Amino acid sequence: MGSGQWCLENRDSLRSDSFSSNENVPETGCLSIIVLGASGDLAKKKTFPALFHLYCQGFLPPDEVHIFGYARTKISDDELRNRIGGYLVSDRSASPSEDVSKFLQLIKYVSGSYDAAEGFQLLDKEIAKHETSKSSQEGSSRRLFYLALPPSVYPSVSRMIRKYCMSKSDLGRWTRIVVEKPFGKDLDSAEELSSQIGELFDEPQIYRIDHYLGKELVQNLLVLRFANRFFLPLWNRDNIDNVQIVFREDFGTEGRGGYFDEYGIIRDIIQNHLLQVLCLVAMEKPVSLKPEHIRDEKVKVLQSVLPIKDEEVVLGQYEGYRDDPTVPDHSNTPTFATVILRIHNERWEGVPFILKAGKALNSRKAEIRVQFKDVPGDIFKCKKQGRNEFVIRLQPSEAMYMKLTVKQPGLEMSTVQSELDLSYRQRYQGVTIPEAYERLILDTIRGDQQHFVRRDELKAAWEIFTPLLHRIDNGEMKPIPYQPGSRGPAEADELSAKAVERVCRSLRDAVRSDPLMWRSIHIEHSLSKRIVDDALLKLTSRAQGSLECLSLVGCVKITDDGVKRVLESNPRLTKLSVPECTRLSIEGILSNLRAFRSAGSPGIKYLRIGGSFGVTEEQFKELKFLLGADNPTQLGAQKPQFFRQGQLHLMCDDDRAIDIELMENEEIPENANEHCPGPQSESAGKSDACQGCPNQEVCATAPKGPDPDLVAIAERMATVKHKILVLSGKGGVGKSTFSAQLSFALAAKDFQVGLLDIDICGPSIPKMLGLEGQDIHQSNLGWSPVYVESNLGVMSIGFMLPDPDEAVIWRGPRKNGLIKQFLKDVYWGELDFLVVDAPPGTSDEHISIVQFLQATGIDGAIIVTTPQQVSLIDVRKEVSFCKKVGVPVLGVVENMSGLCQPLTDFRFLRITETGEHTDLTEKVIEYMREKAPEMLDLIAATEVFDSSGGGAAKMCKEMGVPFLGKVPLDPQLCKAAEEGKSCFAEQKCRVSAPALKNIIEKLMANYWREEMSVEQ
Repeated sequence: MGSGQWCLENRDSLRSDSFSSNENVPETGCLSIIVLGASGDLAKKKTFPALFHLYCQGFLPPDEVHIFGYARTKISDDELRNRIGGYLVSDRSASPSEDVSKFLQLIKYVSGSYDAAEGFQLLDKEIAKHETSKSSQEGSSRRLFYLALPPSVYPSVSRMIRKYCMSKSDLGRWTRIVVEKPFGKDLDSAEELSSQIGELFDEPQIYRIDHYLGKELVQNLLVLRFANRFFLPLWNRDNIDNVQIVFREDFGTEGRGGYFDEYGIIRDIIQNHLLQVLCLVAMEKPVSLKPEHIRDEKVKVLQSVLPIKDEEVVLGQYEGYRDDPTVPDHSNTPTFATVILRIHNERWEGVPFILKAGKALNSRKAEIRVQFKDVPGDIFKCKKQGRNEFVIRLQPSEAMYMKLTVKQPGLEMSTVQSELDLSYRQRYQGVTIPEAYERLILDTIRGDQQHFVRRDELKAAWEIFTPLLHRIDNGEMKPIPYQPGSRGPAEADELSAKAVERVCRSLRDAVRSDPLMWRSIHIEHSLSKRIVDDALLKLTSRAQGSLECLSLVGCVKITDDGVKRVLESNPRLTKLSVPECTRLSIEGILSNLRAFRSAGSPGIKYLRIGGSFGVTEEQFKELKFLLGADNPTQLGAQKPQFFRQGQLHLMCDDDRAIDIELMENEEIPENANEHCPGPQSESAGKSDACQGCPNQEVCATAPKGPDPDLVAIAERMATVKHKILVLSGKGGVGKSTFSAQLSFALAAKDFQVGLLDIDICGPSIPKMLGLEGQDIHQSNLGWSPVYVESNLGVMSIGFMLPDPDEAVIWRGPRKNGLIKQFLKDVYWGELDFLVVDAPPGTSDEHISIVQFLQATGIDGAIIVTTPQQVSLIDVRKEVSFCKKVGVPVLGVVENMSGLCQPLTDFRFLRITETGEHTDLTEKVIEYMREKAPEMLDLIAATEVFDSSGGGAAKMCKEMGVPFLGKVPLDPQLCKAAEEGKSCFAEQKCRVSAPALKNIIEKLMANYWREEMSVEQ
């Protein structure tokens, strides 16, 4: 395609979207791409990089295209460009840095709310300027709106686009919107969302994106099925026994438990990604490649799916899922599911479609397995070899291969299963496979909707799964626990076996007698403490020399000699995993590798060992040499990989090279037992070698290795300019009131502000900002804060409690886990300030928040106190804490520094000796009004706490930290906090508001001059 024009195929069904009626008429005029939510993770990591790659390939010619970012954050064009620049990497350009620079100049940023007219009117004005600059009629551009936003704001954003930002010409111009999943949570919510958007836009204008439909191998399905003659007669119930569509991840929710728990594995993966793949596998040949013809056939498949039977569903939940502090203790959400769908039509009657998806499993892959029926009258007795299978691996390492039974080379007539393999990495070397988002955005520009979900298609998909999901939500179906790192619940394998009509007894007999079934052996915790050398040798002998992969996890009784005997009797063994096998030594492994190399045997090529081996630098170099890791052609030129406490076992289809867990910066204590696994090992303090060790308890409870969540926190916090901690030595000094009013004040200056309440056991922030009873919303971008105003968002544990009066009694690990969750998963967008309201005292939450935020940069801490000495004692500890952990003290605020209020706000009482009192307020006020009216404007002040010791000002001078000022005890400020209002909004807080304003102005002048100049 040339860079100067666009060619599109005319489609009658899209005429309402302003296409010309002539075939292949080139589109002219400028193209405006508007990314809403431009400051978010999705836009930064997926949308903008996809646009950049399209630009590098000439699909976005700079003389026609302009890109607009839109979000709430008030930043400049250059600030947005700087934030996304690091994610733009190109291996498709001769001068990538020059391309990045040119691409970024196409981007302009507009700030505005998602539900207010002003921002969208300004956006429309900027688009019109671009159209005019490209010598096009104003309002006549092609406008593409990409909603990289939570679904909760789709309706309001769509209304704003429809009202203010539509392309205003019908002469070959168009407006299209792209929306991300999740498209609802069940049939009713999906239909409601579709109706709200459908009232504003025609169906040809709406592009519901499912990135699985943009994957290379998924897009290849139509070509495979309908462009290859030999598949046509085989693709039916007469030849195919079952179809399995599998999605596996070898990690859990990774700190996103709160978001995932709202949806579960069926809503997250099966109902959309896997069901879309099923449609392409099962659909009939369309009349043409026109989008509507393809989508018509997909809808027919979905409408032919029979209701799901409970007995054909297995749900699972991995052990440890509920340990996530954001997951309810009694969560019924499945992290694993196997669902059998049956299609009631002539082609597929009786063929089970087995959809499997799960987290924290033993491997990471997504694939389609089409398993054919057995050969009738099998004269070669090949059943034990396995059936013919056509496998399409979607990720990782895209590939297609056909499993066939062939003659084993040699003089005997014996059979073996082999593969016809098309691995993309080997076959298409030097070819870069585009990312799914690149394809789908380009399809949107071209007006090709075949890889997008149509409304009736979405409805039919939800009709299949909604009854099942409601039964799960109501607790009628329970998930089965399974071990992380396993295949999932054993019941799922039994269901699959039953579905494909296998008989368990014959399968067991085949396994016992067939050495090929023993080519991979994995032993972990259920047997690891019992198995000894002789038992291992006997077990591996069943393979009759065919053993290729051996995983021994925590087998503490296996010795170097035992491994040597196994290696000698299994010359084809190339993959060995021995983490936490404490009786093995690195010298023993090296000795075995040397012996194999001397004998000219291939030997071990994949090795995974644990930190307990204490590999030295010299031993590491020899390992690389003996394993052939320095050979550039070894294993398809894959580089060795080194890991710390990752997945412990290997599988036969693993394509890793060498995984050696190093003991970086880890020392074995001098008083440790022999065979110490090391303080950073997963078995530290728990293995047999640790029994009786003086360090056992410390090792068992200490955190292991670097925290991977810190990377996620740093990435999430990258969009936050300034982070401020608000601390106090004691409770009840007004710390949360100060945090709330500081946030109100910053927001009033038009800064984007976030307020994070990590006072887990006493969350008062929701009350102080008028947000009691609000709920946290979640999307694929993470948790959304609750917004007081468009530029002031709040997150608090208080939003997660079913009863605001409920006591929160959590121990340290769970509290710290929730703090980490807030930092990692709350989607703040672009923030100028994040105010963190910490719990009182130098608690472990303080340590946690500092550890989590330190790498992202903390501006400093504001410490709130009262003048009394008992409070100042604890403030000294806070100051000392900050100095020890390297957090700057921005200053100390002395709160409740005397009671001050207008004289007319006092009550005047006469109290008798017996304690009775008479209210004389009206008389006193009337007397002053008549006799001394000037007194009505006076402020009365008195001390509440003894300040003879100099108070906070003296303490600050002694400790060398700034004193920010005093805030008097003002009943009107207390009332504003009770009502959830800003003390600056009205003139009622005549005493406290000026004091707080002076303190905030001092902070701005001392630390944030740049922001003040921007504001001015």
